[in-house]
Amino acid sequence: MQPSLKFIETPYPSSHLGNLLAQFRARGYVVLPNVFKRESVDNFRQEVESAIVKTQDGRFELPDNRPELVYPLKAPRIRDPLSRALSPSQMVPKISVFETAWLISESGKNLGGWHKDRQHEGMPGREYHYPLAVHLGIYYRDIESIEDGPTAIIPRSHQDQNLNPYNGSEQELFLARKEDVIMWDQRLWHQANSRQKEGWRIFTIYGFYPIQAFQGYEIHKMPRALAQAWLDSEGTADEIFYGGTFSLDSVRKGLERIEQS
Repeated sequence: MQPSLKFIETPYPSSHLGNLLAQFRARGYVVLPNVFKRESVDNFRQEVESAIVKTQDGRFELPDNRPELVYPLKAPRIRDPLSRALSPSQMVPKISVFETAWLISESGKNLGGWHKDRQHEGMPGREYHYPLAVHLGIYYRDIESIEDGPTAIIPRSHQDQNLNPYNGSEQELFLARKEDVIMWDQRLWHQANSRQKEGWRIFTIYGFYPIQAFQGYEIHKMPRALAQAWLDSEGTADEIFYGGTFSLDSVRKGLERIEQS
């Protein structure tokens, strides 16, 4: 059965999108408003919660064959800002998904400390450097205060090395409505906060990066010799070099499961 999440189909007006992107570059994050139809979000979250399983090592996860895992990516407004967030070029690259993480924890669970996931050395000089990857975060709840379990960040720390959580730098919270999505730069200092209210803390993180495919150009077809080199890979470095971000074994198993179904 198709998940119940519904989307706002109209794109952001160009001036609005430009303002959102300017905020993203300046602060390292921005709230993308009205991505989902608000009245559909609670039902979707309940569908997700009913599918959560506990792994042998005690973690909670959404099984990777569940359609809910990637269904939010169908929202048109999720795609709108990504190319421009990753490149200033007039001929913007196409964007590919490389991460689909669902961070699921029980209320009150301690979630770890401050960290950066990218470019700890900071940006050289005064000019803005576009990120190598952009991430989207989704809570599926109204996040209004620290008790709701928002991620805390140090705004502008994606660019300024002098800003960090250990010297009194300004902190902000990812506050958003259930129908919104947060676009953020993982070069920011950030820290997850536990949810202090009843219910699961669910935070979906989707990661995107640009690929060498451009508007109006046909997608690349893998030559058989390159495919064979990928099949003959000896280790992770070879697999990435010849085939990209997803492991050969996962692609094989995924295709086998699709054929079986």
